[in-house]
Amino acid sequence: TLDANGFYNLGISTTYAQSGTGIVNTGFEVSSSQAIAGYFINRKGFTTDMTYLLDSNALGKNYVVASMSTGAGEGSQMAVHAVQDNTTVTITPKGSAAFNVVLNAGETYKYAGGTNDLTGSSIVSDKNVAVFSGHECANVGGVPYCDNLLEQGIPTEKLSTNYLLTASKGADITPQNRDLVRVIATADNTEVKVGGVVVATLNRGEFHEFSLVESTGIQVEASAPVAVAQYLVGGNGVRVNGGGTDPALSYVPG
Repeated sequence: TLDANGFYNLGISTTYAQSGTGIVNTGFEVSSSQAIAGYFINRKGFTTDMTYLLDSNALGKNYVVASMSTGAGEGSQMAVHAVQDNTTVTITPKGSAAFNVVLNAGETYKYAGGTNDLTGSSIVSDKNVAVFSGHECANVGGVPYCDNLLEQGIPTEKLSTNYLLTASKGADITPQNRDLVRVIATADNTEVKVGGVVVATLNRGEFHEFSLVESTGIQVEASAPVAVAQYLVGGNGVRVNGGGTDPALSYVPG
């Protein structure tokens, strides 16, 4: 029972860790008498990332995902979690053929892509699903050090055509001095502008990548809804103000 200032931490055993490719029945449902906010933290020594959790009303049937290629472990990953029985999901990994899976409520299909960058992969279902993506331990932009990437995807119908971005504090690492940004198309013939300049025309699943240097911001506009993923670059360097950072992934809200 929580008051307005309260929170509850639920530790989830590594028994529930989802490794490899396939269906597992290890899902959790959180419900409450009043509205709450939820976060999921994938916590391990030297490698951590966190995602905000979407409530059931914010889920959808159509997604594109963000990931990365280089790194360690299983590499790029994406997972589809069903909230209703007999949910048919069509998964199209980037660069591979589409295939179907059928899931019941509480089941998750996880796909491990290895060194194949799954950014732009497509997930379409006949019922609402929750989608997560990332990487076991990514070298963002090919720069050490690697770290876990984890983020819950936003359904395409809830994405925007207009985004405002600002560089993170981690962008002051030298010699990188930048965040990495990917603009991922959800529809064919999508024109993308960065800072008011047309930089690309993309088909669904294609993405435009650029760097956002320290102490700057930029506007991203598109002719159709796009997903915008912003990455922290690894700290294989020295931060101007001391310390270092590891990679992380976040979807930017429109």
